[in-house]
Order: sequence, then structure tokens, then C-alpha cells
Amino acid sequence: MKQFLAILYKETLLISRDRAGLALLFVMPVMFLLIMSVAQDSVYKSVTELGMPVILVDNDQDSLGYYVNLGLNQTDFCKLSTTINGKKPTVKEAHEAIARGDFMFGVIIPKNATASIRKSVENLVSQTIGIDSNSQSGNIDKVEVEIIYDPTTQKSMVTTVSSTLREFISNLKAKIIFETFTGEIKQFIPSTNSKINLAETDVIRFSEEFANNSESKILPNSVQHNVPAWTIFGIFFIVVPLAGSIIKEKQEGSSIRLKTLPGPYVLNHLGKMVVYFAVTIIQFVLMMSLAKLLLPLIDLPMLQFGGEIPAVIVIAIGLSLAATGFGMFVGTICTTYQQAAIGGSLTILILAALGGIWVPLHIMPEYMQIVSKVSPLNWGLEAFYTIFLRGQGFPLIWPYVISLFGFFILTITMTIIIVKLRRS
Repeated sequence: MKQFLAILYKETLLISRDRAGLALLFVMPVMFLLIMSVAQDSVYKSVTELGMPVILVDNDQDSLGYYVNLGLNQTDFCKLSTTINGKKPTVKEAHEAIARGDFMFGVIIPKNATASIRKSVENLVSQTIGIDSNSQSGNIDKVEVEIIYDPTTQKSMVTTVSSTLREFISNLKAKIIFETFTGEIKQFIPSTNSKINLAETDVIRFSEEFANNSESKILPNSVQHNVPAWTIFGIFFIVVPLAGSIIKEKQEGSSIRLKTLPGPYVLNHLGKMVVYFAVTIIQFVLMMSLAKLLLPLIDLPMLQFGGEIPAVIVIAIGLSLAATGFGMFVGTICTTYQQAAIGGSLTILILAALGGIWVPLHIMPEYMQIVSKVSPLNWGLEAFYTIFLRGQGFPLIWPYVISLFGFFILTITMTIIIVKLRRS
């Protein structure tokens, strides 16, 4: 027992003197977390709270312009303006303002747009009920609503705005159709006094919410997404200092002297694993504490665990064991510190990219989503998302936890086999 405690003390002393390694383990993931959370939170706020700046040029001055103006003002994602510097802009001025980046979108309603829609509907109704057999669909005027957008705008936002505008125009067209049919019916039934107002009636209503089993109804935000991702990334970077420590013992001959000491040599590896495992747990606690206490002070959302603290702890243990086991494996197969540092870092970066740390999985090609399943970082990320975002618990995280523990057992087993083969 004294030998094991001496090994723990030795490893603690060595890692405390490695300032560069400690900075890599603690400062880097914290900086990534802060930068990415602040950057993405600004995007969330610009869309949901502040709204995307939109300039509307209404040359119609009739129902269509009114409905578009009213609809865009009522949407949460738009901050609508109808003037530039206090004046109604021309189409050219709107283009120039968007090109300067003053607005993300511009909507141009052409002159006589409502009249053209009303005329096309009247022709359609006349053809349908056979009042005017001379009306032809080829004479229907086309209304072109122009949408101008900043080239830096994401395609998804363009789709959102264009879909919203189509909805407004469809509602207006439906209203005009009902009004026109009402007028024509009254010609056949003059005694009809009731007004048909179906266009004002909401037959179908939509209710939107996130699927979540948590009673607190956790809402997705930049913190809920980034804290798990960069915590996992930081934990797995334990590979670099851990592998470097093993390589250093080989190069300095310390490993040979340790083998001459009484007691099994495996205690040295076990002591090293315990110390670095403890470091990863400290990393985890630091990142979670930062997300709970510090981030709200800089106007970011507070991390919510979803009421499954024991499940979060189990995931943290699985991740720490997987990262420590991988570090032991890298340190065993590498022969120089450069190999361990470069190879270990590149491997973690590749696994992070595959696992959805850098790029969300849902935007990857299907074959990449399949390949991502081999990354232990993906197992940890999906487990955290299951709790932090989906509000689920132990029943759904067990496959990921078992995979992490299995990865730890696999890497340690391979490390032992390689050590025995090199001795023989």
C-alpha cells in the first residue's frame, strides 16, 4: 500500500510541474466553451430575440402589402423596417442597404400586386362556375414578390423567410377566393343575408414544443449544446500529457528502475491511471461548475441537468476511463514524445470531428453519420444530449455507457498485451 501511495504522490508531483500540459487540459476547453457559447448564443438571440433585420418596400399599398407587413411584424424571427433613415426607400436603395449589411433580407411588393391577385381569382371563379366562358387562364397576371438577401445569410434562414411569405400570400389569396365566391353566390341567391367569412376562421391550429421528458421543459440553447461537447473534448486531451509521461519514463530510464523495485510493476501504471483519471474528473467538475455559475454572469443561459445527476456522473466516469485507457495505449505504442504528442492530438481531433464535436451530425452525409458511431467522443456526446436536451435517463444512456467502459477495457487489454510482447 505504501508503494502505491508513493507512486500516486510521484505522479501528482510530476503532473503539477507540467504547466503546459495543465494549461492544455484546463484552459483550452474552457476557452473553447466560452467562445463557442457566446458566438452561438448571439446567433440564437439575433434570430429569436432581436430578430433578423428585414426591410419591406411596399409599392402595392393594398391588401398584399398590408398582410405581409402585419405577418412579418408578428413573427419572432424578424425585425421589420419600412424606412431607411426615416424615408421610404426605393428598390435600388433597399438593394444598396442590404449589400452594405444593414439588413439580412429585403422584401419588395410590386405595384398593383393585390389588384392582379384579385383579377386572377375573379377569372378563376368565373371559369369554375361558368359565368364567363371567355375567361382564359392564360390571361391571369403573375405577381412577383422579390426577396433580396445578404450573401452571408444562411440558406436555412432564406428558406424560412420565403416560406413565411408564401404562407401570407396564400392566406390572402384564399380570403379573396372566398369573398369572390360569396359575391357570385349572392347573385344566384339574393335572399342570402349571411356573410360567408371562412377565410377568417382558423380550422387548423398548430402547437409547437420540443419533445422532452423533463418536467422542467429544458429548451435547447448554446450552453446545452456546447458544454457537453467541449467537456468531452477536454477530457480526451488527457491523452497528450498521459502518453508523454509514459514516453518520458522510457527515455529517461525511469521505467527500468521502477521495474527493479519490490512489488508488481503494474502498480506504476495503475497509479498513473488513478492520478490522470482524477484530473479528468476535476476537468469535468470545473466545466460543469463554469456552466452553472459563471456563464449566467456573462448573460448566457445556465446549464440544466434535467434532474438526472446520477446518470451524468456515470457518463463522466465512463468518459474519464475511456480517455485514460486510450492515453495509456498511445503512450505504450509510441516510442518518442513527438509521436505521442502529434499522433495523440491528431487522433483526438479526428475523433472529435467524426463524433459531432466540431460539426453537428445531422448536417453530415449519411455515410459519415454511420462512421461517427465508432468515435468514443460521439458516445459521450449522445449520452449527454440524451439527458441535457431530451430529458431522458438511464434506460437510454446505457448503450453509450457500456460502449465507453468497453472501450476502456479494450485499450487497457491491448496495452497489457503490447507490454508483454515487448518483454518477451
